[in-house]
Amino acid sequence: MAPDKGLRPHSGPSTATVELEGRLRQLIALCPGGVVTLQGACIIEADHKAARMLAFTNPGPLIGRRVANLVHPEDRVRFNAFIGSLSDSPTTQPCELRLISNDGGLLEASLVGAAISYRGAPAIQLVVEDLTTRNATRRLLAHQALHDPLTGFPSRVLLVDRLRQAIARIGRSDEQVAVLFCDVDRFKAVNDSLGRDAGDELLVAVSRRLRVSIRPGDTVARFGGDEFVILCESIGGIDDATAIVQRVTASLSEPFTVGGEEISVTASIGVSLGTNRLADPNELIRDADAAMVRAKDLGRGGFEISDGTTHERALGRIHIESALRRALEEDQLEVFYQPIVTLSSGVLHGVEALLRWHHPERGMILPGQFIPVAEDSDLIVSIGTWVLEKAALQATKWEALLGTDQSLKLSVNLSARQLLQPDLVQNVRRLLAEGLVKPSQVTLCLEVTETSLVRDTEQAGHILKDLCDIGVSIGIDDFGTGYSSLSYLKRFPVTTIKVDQSFIAGIDEVAHDRTIVSAIIDLAHALGLVVVAEGVERPEQLATLTELGCDMAQGFLFERPLTAKAVEELLEGSFPNSYSHLLQPTSRSL
Repeated sequence: MAPDKGLRPHSGPSTATVELEGRLRQLIALCPGGVVTLQGACIIEADHKAARMLAFTNPGPLIGRRVANLVHPEDRVRFNAFIGSLSDSPTTQPCELRLISNDGGLLEASLVGAAISYRGAPAIQLVVEDLTTRNATRRLLAHQALHDPLTGFPSRVLLVDRLRQAIARIGRSDEQVAVLFCDVDRFKAVNDSLGRDAGDELLVAVSRRLRVSIRPGDTVARFGGDEFVILCESIGGIDDATAIVQRVTASLSEPFTVGGEEISVTASIGVSLGTNRLADPNELIRDADAAMVRAKDLGRGGFEISDGTTHERALGRIHIESALRRALEEDQLEVFYQPIVTLSSGVLHGVEALLRWHHPERGMILPGQFIPVAEDSDLIVSIGTWVLEKAALQATKWEALLGTDQSLKLSVNLSARQLLQPDLVQNVRRLLAEGLVKPSQVTLCLEVTETSLVRDTEQAGHILKDLCDIGVSIGIDDFGTGYSSLSYLKRFPVTTIKVDQSFIAGIDEVAHDRTIVSAIIDLAHALGLVVVAEGVERPEQLATLTELGCDMAQGFLFERPLTAKAVEELLEGSFPNSYSHLLQPTSRSL
């Protein structure tokens, strides 16, 4: 008799099924995310990882919950589309969205899933990965890459992107964008005197004031060091840009307290304007930068607006600097010498060494075209040293032409950088020791400008005194055009002052010029100093200077700058009374 199947005990899942389920659970346990199974709109199964992600102690409270209630309202449309896509294919691209956890927090999650059969019915199985920490790290790194860590301002990369977008928004309208390139003046002095921490404190304080001085919607970026760039959108033109500059300047006018010290700073600002979508962000920044440099050159604390040629001028300076380096290496430079004449007798008193540049293509280039470029670089020290040595070597040839009762003064200009070189005194001492200049017959006079003494008056004073101690005389060039002239006459071991040619040009025609020169001569004589007038070109100027008691003069009236060979011929010829014929009285009303 066949057995009764209805009475036979249930055998349960097969061994193969049990083993398969066990392997699946192991795989799920190894999965970095939590696993959730959906049927319809509800959760029917979840593991402990998913529960913990959503701030539940165990999966129980999740069972039967509508899954849509766990999705952030703004992301539900995307979630529904993702779930719908799973029925069309077994797998799909991950979906990133925000889930609402049990404690009310937000979980940034990535979902991958597949349509499955669960106990004979259609279901969706999801793997949920927590991206909250990873995304936060990514955002932090992205922010750090695009923002300055000290001030929190956007970096150059972010500013350029915003500037590009601002230009695109202009379209065909009449609106413009402005770029303000701001450089904190003399910031290095704060760093050097108070330390880097104080410097950083000052930059943070400056950034706060810049932030409150701009309009809502404008952007302030830090370009590194003490440079800030402001992007101003939707402005009407130069007047609007100027008004913003004035607000920025006013915001920095009050002193800062840094490291317990009260500090006053200014900023040099360059401005460039963009008028249409064809404007290039990097060019606008570059033009504003070049305008800022020009503002700094004109005295700091002011602003300059790019006129479209600022970049070309800056590029020209770069080309000049490069060519000047080659000129120094290829012997294109030459020293000329302009005679200095004693006005009481017409005797040649000395010569001033003047540099000329024989450019292979442009011909003779005068110092005014290349010395300012050299002074902005390290070239001025090398060039100044070369001129000093060249002139001193030339003096050895002149010494042989001088009689035992004759002497000659050799004047050489020192730049501000050269004056403060620590080896200057040592180099001059070497020249004297090698016999290139004999103080008994050829006196070396080093001339400095008043402006060059501003940089470090204490160090300059020590250096000038040391130079005097080894037999060098000191003169102040371009007197009357620099800073604190009277204090320098008192503090430094000066023997000669040269009145700037700007005062000499109108001395016989402009009453103020005559009065100023007369006062300078009287002051110098009261202090026992010798006065030399520069730029004398007309007999009338010479007559006025003689009447005022000026000691010496130089200029085209006597001689244009001469080659070394021409000076030798002068010494061999009519010296010492070369220019006495020019001192005859001039018939005119003084």
